[in-house]
Amino acid sequence: MDATGGACLRGDPETPDRPYRSLSSLLPIQVHAPAEDFLLLSYATNLTEESLFVLASRSLPIGTDVLLNLQPHHTAERLLVKGKVQRFHSGPGPKAMEMTLQPPEEEEGTKRLVRLINRFFTKQPQPAL
Repeated sequence: MDATGGACLRGDPETPDRPYRSLSSLLPIQVHAPAEDFLLLSYATNLTEESLFVLASRSLPIGTDVLLNLQPHHTAERLLVKGKVQRFHSGPGPKAMEMTLQPPEEEEGTKRLVRLINRFFTKQPQPAL
């Protein structure tokens, strides 16, 4: 964890010239994929405005629609976000599924998640999610 409480600015490995904000804290998450009859209780990490990683020993099929239920720290509120399985990371480090998120302009849950991520970078008091 860095001085910003788990938030950092990184370059995307696939587009290194475009930095993005990444919240590396672990947040409790439920992943539900109704089409696959699948429910996973795990942790999300590396949250960005477009995606997040869910720690998992196996992956759902790429392209599977999921409903993500996140529990931000220091709040009783839960964030419901729609997403899609993008890829499975099984290389060095923890195994994890990358989930792309619905765009904020289409999904209220993603909009609230973006505000949560931004709060770690602004260091100014923010209104409740």
